[in-house]
Amino acid sequence: MPPALQQQITLGFGTDPAGFPIQPVTIPWARVNNHKLTLSFTPASEADAQALANLIPEDADGIEDLPSSISSLIKVRPEIKLSGETLATGNSRLKLGEELMLFNQVFFPGRGAVTRPLSVLAGSYMAIGSESGSISSANLEQLRQKVEQTKTTLESQDPALIALLDREDILGDLFYAGMLGYYAQYMALSNLMGLQQDGQTMLMAGMGTFGYEPDVVRLLGFPIAIRPGGVALDLPVAGRRLRMVCKRKSNVSL
Repeated sequence: MPPALQQQITLGFGTDPAGFPIQPVTIPWARVNNHKLTLSFTPASEADAQALANLIPEDADGIEDLPSSISSLIKVRPEIKLSGETLATGNSRLKLGEELMLFNQVFFPGRGAVTRPLSVLAGSYMAIGSESGSISSANLEQLRQKVEQTKTTLESQDPALIALLDREDILGDLFYAGMLGYYAQYMALSNLMGLQQDGQTMLMAGMGTFGYEPDVVRLLGFPIAIRPGGVALDLPVAGRRLRMVCKRKSNVSL
C-alpha cells in the first residue's frame, strides 16, 4: 500500500523554531500497532556512561546500596525503540531531569494528521501509545509468557542469568503491559457505551505515554539532580489529558 494511503505515526525529538520535528522518524501504524514502542535514554558519551557506572558501589548487594540521587551534570540522549530494536537516537545532549517535548503525530489517510506533543523528563522510561482497533490476544499471551520467564529468572537469584536481563525485559515489558491493559479497558467501556446508544465505537489511535518518571531536584527552576520517582502516565482523553504521577515524594524545588 502506498504511504499516502497508510495510517502512520511520526515521532521526533522536539521541534525546531519553525515547528517542524527534529530528527523525525515515520513508521506505518500497521508496524507499531499493539507492539512495544518505547522512549528511553542512554548516556550521551563514554564519560557519562563511566560517571554512571562509578556511582554503583563495588560491594552493592541491593537497591538500598545505590545512590539516592544522580547529578544532572550527567547527560543522556533519547532513544526510540520498537520491540527492543533502536529506530532513532537523538543528537541532543540532555541533562538528567531536563524536559523533552516528544513530537507525536498520527496521520490518518483522508482525514489529515493529529499532533499531540508529549512532555518527557530525561531519565524516564516510557511506553508510547501505539494501539488501534483492538488489543491482540496473541501479543498478550506472548507478553504473559515473557513476563513469567523474567519473573522466574529474577527469583532464581542466579547472577549469570540475571545479568542477561536488560531494561527492555523488565521495565519495557511491564509498561508495555500497562499500556495494553489501559487501552483494552478503554475500548471495552467505549464499546459498551456505544451499544447502549445503538452505535459503534473504534479506537483510531492510542496516543500517550505510560512508564517511569524520576523526581527532579531543581535550583531556580533548573534541574540539578534526579531521585527515585514513580509511575507516570500522560494519556489524552476526549481532547483532554489524563496525567497522573504515582510517586513516594513530589518534585522538590529549592
